[in-house]
Amino acid sequence: MTCKLWAPVEYWELSEKDRQKFRCGPGRGILEKLVPDKWRLGWPLVKTLSITPSCAIHDFCYAWGPDTIEWKNESDRVFRNNLIRQITAAARDYSYFYFPITRARLMKAEIYYQFVVQFGGPSFWEGRNPRNEMADPFSDKIWNPILT
Repeated sequence: MTCKLWAPVEYWELSEKDRQKFRCGPGRGILEKLVPDKWRLGWPLVKTLSITPSCAIHDFCYAWGPDTIEWKNESDRVFRNNLIRQITAAARDYSYFYFPITRARLMKAEIYYQFVVQFGGPSFWEGRNPRNEMADPFSDKIWNPILT
């Protein structure tokens, strides 16, 4: 399968070892089952599709880019487009009987994209907020309307 994905130039300038630091989802536990690195749709009849390259680029974009919501949104769109590129490239390796698997993968890509859009905020903003703006809402040191 030949597939070209888009990423910032800085990503391609990383060594292979440094690129491997970026991956899909949490990497372990129950959440890894929800956000796997490989899609086994159609397995064992159809090869498993590894979406790690698209995820790695997305994680790099989150870590590397500017601290703006526009950059988060752009990174999410890049993720979706790269997933679609990977899925359509994998479909070229098979006959027209592969269409149901491709359709299912495209639907799964859209679900992944919507999850990232809706729930990716904490991952994007982690480490970007100034420490003096962060506080534990349940701490006794700050006013908490729930406790008063």
